[in-house]
Amino acid sequence: MRVDIKQKNRIIFLKNFIGGLSWMTGATIGFALFIAFLSLILKWLGGLPIIGDFAANLIEVTSKALEAKRTFPR
Repeated sequence: MRVDIKQKNRIIFLKNFIGGLSWMTGATIGFALFIAFLSLILKWLGGLPIIGDFAANLIEVTSKALEAKRTFPR
């Protein structure tokens, strides 16, 4: 993108703002499609219960650690 030095700051700001919005929209749509595709593959492979068990274990370990932290006197 070529920017003329004589352009007003408002025009430069507007071009960069629109470019940033376009980049953000593209990245968001791309990420959503990637996650949808990944979850579809995991569903076909039967991997979602494995991820659910992993998340449940992580939550259980974290809650036990928080319980142990609360028992210490301050």
